Amino acid sequence: MSSALLSLLLSLAATPEGLFTGAPRLSVLVTDTQFQSAPGVPLALCPLPDELPAGSFPLIGDRDVCLHQISDREGRAVFRDVPEAWYALNASLTGFADTTVGPLGIGRFSPVAPQEVILVLNPVCFDCVGPSA
Repeated sequence: MSSALLSLLLSLAATPEGLFTGAPRLSVLVTDTQFQSAPGVPLALCPLPDELPAGSFPLIGDRDVCLHQISDREGRAVFRDVPEAWYALNASLTGFADTTVGPLGIGRFSPVAPQEVILVLNPVCFDCVGPSA
């Protein structure tokens, strides 16, 4: 086998589909439980410690160091030029339960990234009437 062909095969094997190239980014789609888009949802992408204990749930740290976006009319948002780190993604909207997902490894922490994170907001009701006793 020629060295040029071997180099090509090795380079193809080393670059799986979806491998990050360029600046890391994270796309988000926010919906409700009926899969209707959720516009105007404040989103916070917050860095986490480099190492989390196995099975631990990420706690959102100082909100001042978080990246912020608001979902557009289609429920979409994009965090561009995200520094390489571990993150938790939080969505908070009145009438819905706060939703946090993570840890999400961005950049060198996770070289094969999802195309999009889908957050489904669950409605809450504080004055609902339950079944009578």
